[in-house]
Amino acid sequence: MVEGENNLAYVTKRINEFIRQYRQKLLDMTMSEFEAAVQSLIRLKQDKLKSVSAEFSRFRGHIVSNKYNFGKLGDEVAHLEQLRKSDLLTFWDKYVNAATAPQYTRVDLQ
Repeated sequence: MVEGENNLAYVTKRINEFIRQYRQKLLDMTMSEFEAAVQSLIRLKQDKLKSVSAEFSRFRGHIVSNKYNFGKLGDEVAHLEQLRKSDLLTFWDKYVNAATAPQYTRVDLQ
């Protein structure tokens, strides 16, 4: 459990405000900024692991979860390469934006 100096109502309000403002940030983002962000994420996912320990940690999660999807990063990169800004905004409005999301689930801090 993590405790902070702010009360839970304040933290919840700040989270909701962040979500509201971030949608506007997505709308204001130019196509070149969006594409640069996507390419940066793709490069990050394609980075070679620096040590055997890092590689073990990555694959251990697959083994422990019994998923064995060792090609998951490749799948994620393939999806990222096809991602459009409109796709992200549609997802945001369907699942994240409380005002428009039929699938919205709010997390309350207690």
